[in-house]
Amino acid sequence: MVLSCGRPATGVRTGTSQILEFAQSSREGDFRGPIWRVSKVPVCERVHEKWVPQVPRLWGPGSAQTPALPLFGLPRHPARLVVLFPLMPRGLVRYERTGNFHFLTFSCFHRLPYLGTSAARDLFEDALERTRQHYLFVIAGYVAMPEHIHLLIGEPLRGTVSSVVHALKLSVTMRRAERPFWQARYYDFNVHNGEKRVEKLRYMHRNPVVRGLVAKPEDWPWSSFLHYAKGVEGAVEIESEWTAFRRGNQLPEYLRFAERDG
Repeated sequence: MVLSCGRPATGVRTGTSQILEFAQSSREGDFRGPIWRVSKVPVCERVHEKWVPQVPRLWGPGSAQTPALPLFGLPRHPARLVVLFPLMPRGLVRYERTGNFHFLTFSCFHRLPYLGTSAARDLFEDALERTRQHYLFVIAGYVAMPEHIHLLIGEPLRGTVSSVVHALKLSVTMRRAERPFWQARYYDFNVHNGEKRVEKLRYMHRNPVVRGLVAKPEDWPWSSFLHYAKGVEGAVEIESEWTAFRRGNQLPEYLRFAERDG
């Protein structure tokens, strides 16, 4: 949601959202009442130039002309109060704080192969590990494909799964030139038992082979397969029996701390 009082600057926007606009008269003593209208505007994940704010001069308190605006004073100069509501699919429900793993999928914009180079996939792995360390969550598996990502993660101690995805996308976008880089939203499936977890891991690790990118899963280094198969420590820390053994069969430090406090 974007809340702005001012004039719009030039920016590149793609996608679709709803805009709820409030307009009012610019002349003192000539308030004709609020005018609300809803229209669709294009919106992208990153606007290059933000709205340029104008400092409002508020009407005096107790004035008979002052409308009931509990959060905002009424500016004398021409202004617009803009609220953007992203259009979410009807019936979309996300279940968090359930103690389950989450199988996540999100794609590059229009499924373009923005991750088609090894450098781009290396950058994604770096962003994923940085995000893991900041939000404190475990990664059970992942694969970086040329145009989409699959992740199997636990719920973070900081923030939510949606905030993790947002931060991860932003971290990659800020270091790449393509605009927009990601398709809006993401797919989230709650993995509620061990069988489903193994199923999702196999699906991810076989994805490069099914797509014809490599002959064997171990030939695709941008996934968690080599860690499970050989215990390889890559750019992303994978929570597994290999990792637990290296730390003396202990939970990660931040999980030990949370378990002790709980």
